Amino acid sequence: MQFRRLLRKSRKDSVPPDFEKEFGYPPDAVVTRFERQCRGRSVPEVLDSFAKLHHAPEFNPFDVVEIVGSGASALPTIDECETPNEYFTGIGLNKTCNEMGMQQFRTWLNQNTGGNAARTMKRYHRFFSNEGGLSLTRDQLYESYRESVIRQLAA
Repeated sequence: MQFRRLLRKSRKDSVPPDFEKEFGYPPDAVVTRFERQCRGRSVPEVLDSFAKLHHAPEFNPFDVVEIVGSGASALPTIDECETPNEYFTGIGLNKTCNEMGMQQFRTWLNQNTGGNAARTMKRYHRFFSNEGGLSLTRDQLYESYRESVIRQLAA
């Protein structure tokens, strides 16, 4: 959306802006916003007042986050599974997840497994591959958050 706006504002006789130069990502990259909200009783005591905000870099809001992915870049083959049933179930779960998106898929899975989405995801974790082998860890997420908070507090 921002890029389309930039294109509209650029002069017709000028060189059009390059998406990757403007945003630092190729145009076909998938970029996901990651957010953790704390409100009401879920605001941790270490940050429950403005006077305590200087503790924010040490607080890890992502310690309870589950990052789903097998670490593999390819799905298992039928020969790598214990049973054909495991393979076909895993392939079906993978296809459904790709169609819905992980968040909606997990909600749907909880509704259709009696609240056992976590157990099902754990059992079939090999079928939720990380595209291209890319992975993100909680530690990396926390470090990114920490650097951002330190910059904001310094301003």
